[in-house]
Amino acid sequence: MNNRGGQAELGSSTVSAADNWDSGVPTPALRSKDATTAYGPRWPDGSLPAITFLTVAATAVGATTN
Repeated sequence: MNNRGGQAELGSSTVSAADNWDSGVPTPALRSKDATTAYGPRWPDGSLPAITFLTVAATAVGATTN
């Protein structure tokens, strides 16, 4: 979708290759859509806590978050 509510159009210089919609891989389910965990506190050493917000369980699609 574009900002006007219609279908987005690709420009003539756009290259679409090796994306999951190009290879027939189904879109994986998200582990969590609950954003509240993203607002949690940092660990005492300042690092971010491990959360599952907007991550996928499938290892065949996308990048890992570790």
